Amino acid sequence: MTSWQSRLRRGDSLRTLGVALRLGAIVLGLVIAALQGSISEEWPLALMLTGLTWLVEHNWRSTDFKRWLPTIELAAVGLLLGLQTPLPAPFLPYLLTAAAASAALVGLSRGLASLGAAAVTLIAAQGLSTGMDRVTSLQLTEWLLLSVLGVLAGSWARAWQKHVRASPSRYETANILLTQLRDVTRELPSGLDEVTTASTLLELIRKEVAYDSATLLRTELDGPPQPLAVVGADSPPWFPERDSWLVRRVDDTSAAAQAMVWIDPRTGSSSSVSGQHRAFRALIPMRLGDARIGLVALQRDTPWTAEQLDRTQEIVEDSALMLDTAFVFGDVRLLATTEERRRLAREIHDGIAQEIAGLAYVVDDIAARETDPALEEDLRTVREELGRVVSELRLSIFELRTVVEPGARLGASMSDYVRQVGARAGMSVHISLDESTARLPADVEVEIMRIVQESVTNARRHSRAKNLWVTLRTNPPGASVRVADDGAGIAKRRQDSYGLEIMQERATRIGGRLDIRSRVGGGTVIDLVVGEPLLQEPPASLDGTALSDQELPAAVGKSSGRGRSGRTVKTKGA
Repeated sequence: MTSWQSRLRRGDSLRTLGVALRLGAIVLGLVIAALQGSISEEWPLALMLTGLTWLVEHNWRSTDFKRWLPTIELAAVGLLLGLQTPLPAPFLPYLLTAAAASAALVGLSRGLASLGAAAVTLIAAQGLSTGMDRVTSLQLTEWLLLSVLGVLAGSWARAWQKHVRASPSRYETANILLTQLRDVTRELPSGLDEVTTASTLLELIRKEVAYDSATLLRTELDGPPQPLAVVGADSPPWFPERDSWLVRRVDDTSAAAQAMVWIDPRTGSSSSVSGQHRAFRALIPMRLGDARIGLVALQRDTPWTAEQLDRTQEIVEDSALMLDTAFVFGDVRLLATTEERRRLAREIHDGIAQEIAGLAYVVDDIAARETDPALEEDLRTVREELGRVVSELRLSIFELRTVVEPGARLGASMSDYVRQVGARAGMSVHISLDESTARLPADVEVEIMRIVQESVTNARRHSRAKNLWVTLRTNPPGASVRVADDGAGIAKRRQDSYGLEIMQERATRIGGRLDIRSRVGGGTVIDLVVGEPLLQEPPASLDGTALSDQELPAAVGKSSGRGRSGRTVKTKGA
């Protein structure tokens, strides 16, 4: 992208150019007046035109007043020039520059209308002050025609700016997509994921439109919006309620909308009582074709201008394909992973599991015919080991086939799995669930489930634990999971063991942090935190007391508790 295209795309380039042209016309008028020896009569007019330039380019809060500024400016220019005696020819170029600058901001039709207002005030004021002679009439006609050309040039510049702004935006999106694809080729599948892409989009918005906090939500036809990324806050400051005015406005117009709300400073939630902290919320729909695939929820202390909301809508629309590609990539990856796990489960069941079970029957047959007590004992030991291997294979098949179904929640799937494994392993299982009504992204739920499976498997195989505590808390896009046991604790890692490394890779893939440490009193504690840490209550110990504060995560945050449901389940192993 060339430098002039970059400046034009920023949106303030035409406004800056308009100021420069106006001031240049004033300076040119003063130079001509000085050469004509009339500088003392013309400088008050130059000061008034300079003040008019400041008035027009000031950042006024009133949208209605700003809409009428081009017409007000040109009418005032016609009045100021027309009241001068004689007609101030050195400053007539200001009329041309003001007309061109106004058309660059408001377009052709409104630019011509504003120039018409200038022509009426100029001719009327000049006619009332000194009358219209032939020379004056020719001068006015000449500059008014030149001003019409200026309006045409300004409107063309406005259209070209829109074209240039749209074109580099597509290049920017392509650059992000190519960068993501490059990352995928280097470290699949952590490059093109929903969370990273959503965070990238929010940062793109922040570069051009300021906000205090922002949330990108994925919308689904069969469920509530799913927060994918949050910027400027630990958790989504607010969720778009389906029956709220802001959501209805977006549904009706399919465009960005904003509203003022009162915020309770203690809780951060909206309040119906005026006099609290005032904030403004904007909701920007993300559409791909006729389908809405997401929403961007913004919040800050001051309102956005119409131009800022329009620019935000442009960024969101240009990024819709990028984010939908991440959705498709995530869905395909999830489907492919699930199908591969099921294929492996079938292969294990139909292959090695059946062969080992058959081998166990052969050992049973040999042991039944063997008369040597020592050899018979050895065969019995081999038979027990084969039985243990078959049980492990069956549990591995169960783990491979355990998935978070689209209609089931993460907590329910996790509870079913932990209860069944605990019952087979003879462990007492203590489950504590505190899930938000909003769901985590599907790929995040899957990775959390796999980490829990690996943690429970390690406890079952190596710890000889009698109790297992599993705690899950979700507050999208954040979540925290703890798996603790009262077993043998952390042993020295074998060189051929990759379980902990795989768990760490899974945590990194979803932007999580994994902490593995010894439990005070014996056992192991595994903590997974995704996003900002949530308040995590310690699981109970064997005697019913809480675990020591030394076992809590190093960083403990605070969850909102809004829209949540929690329950604790205890099951006794067989």
